[in-house]
Amino acid sequence: MNKFVATCLEAQLCLFDGRTRHPTKGFAARVAQLQRDATLWGVHHLPQNRDLFMVTGGDGSLALHKYCYPDQRVVDDGKGQKEGVAGHAELICDRGISCQPVSGFDWSPDKEGVFVAAAFDQTVRVGMVSRLAAL
Repeated sequence: MNKFVATCLEAQLCLFDGRTRHPTKGFAARVAQLQRDATLWGVHHLPQNRDLFMVTGGDGSLALHKYCYPDQRVVDDGKGQKEGVAGHAELICDRGISCQPVSGFDWSPDKEGVFVAAAFDQTVRVGMVSRLAAL
């Protein structure tokens, strides 16, 4: 809860913690540089477990990540104000499914791990991620 992720150009993933807002610095954020040379097109959280999310790439890849919480979610900034601390994303698996950007993605709300993805190569793929309960 209270976390959100944004995808950016040049394979940047921005993680935000919306739990604690600092009066001048705002919400805690962390920018992660992924190991690819493509724009990230989207991020989609698993409905059954909001700590897991799939990132769709402009190089036709899907990358499953897990949000890892920091040891302390709130710290004191030295001036008596509370400041949030953003967690980090851990790569679980990465798979290329197309030679074109993956432009559409959605998880099944009923079956954990089942998804549908659409790419610019004019295909729609149905897939599954197994062993999610072990994460």
